[in-house]
Amino acid sequence: MKILTSWVSILLAIILLATCIGILVIERDSYTEVEVSEFDFFLSFGPNGHSSIDTFKGIISKDLVRNGIVSTEFKLSDKEKSRLLDMLRTMDILAYPRHLDVVRYYDHVEYIYLKVEIDGIMHEVRWTVPWDFDFFQDERYTEIHLDFIVFVQYVKELVYGSEEFQSLPDAEGGYI
Repeated sequence: MKILTSWVSILLAIILLATCIGILVIERDSYTEVEVSEFDFFLSFGPNGHSSIDTFKGIISKDLVRNGIVSTEFKLSDKEKSRLLDMLRTMDILAYPRHLDVVRYYDHVEYIYLKVEIDGIMHEVRWTVPWDFDFFQDERYTEIHLDFIVFVQYVKELVYGSEEFQSLPDAEGGYI
């Protein structure tokens, strides 16, 4: 009888522990969803800043050069959105200056514009950079420049790698 009571006690303890862990996981996931729901951004990039992702509206746009701009519906997964939010918080994006330009460039530039809303606070950052620039080799750039371009490149990879973006028509022509 004592053995049966011991096994029942152990089983109840395991069930109680599993229930507590399950509750913690559910609460953690709910917390993440709440954080992600209070975060949206618009990022434009490219030679004229016409390619973009807009999580406010749930679309991505592609610059077709001669044929204008085309857009399609696009939604980041909660995991991707949570990762981006973590990157922006780690960067302390809300403390960034509105303009990151260090030097003015006149030829072959990419216009990067970010509008982000985190927890009800809106912030904008602009940066004009040359197309063929190696961001990691120029000593004029600070850690915020490097963190920002890593964020931009990560978002561009998400957009370019998406089925939605790849299904859009090819661009015709180019920029000089």
